[in-house]
Amino acid sequence: MGAAAAWLAGLQANRWNQTLELHREFNTEEMTKSRDTALAFLRNQPQKTYQQIAEEHQFDASALPVWDIMRFYQRLTVMTKHRQVVRKQVPNLGPPDIASFPN
Repeated sequence: MGAAAAWLAGLQANRWNQTLELHREFNTEEMTKSRDTALAFLRNQPQKTYQQIAEEHQFDASALPVWDIMRFYQRLTVMTKHRQVVRKQVPNLGPPDIASFPN
């Protein structure tokens, strides 16, 4: 019984550590600049899908922040789906639908 409680406590501690690490990453100066740059880049592509942008700008340095932000949210989505983060804290990192996975 004690081993199970220790395992659960370790699991919860790991979830908090992962969540806090994502919050730290999200709030770094580099990520803030990437979000701003990606937003400006996407606003200049108003009628294009991400697929079209990827095909046309795959190797453009100006599009790198877009891919950085997408990778962050892909990781966040996978970690949320697999219960590797504290879900109640996830909405603070992005759109509300990211945290809508069932418990």
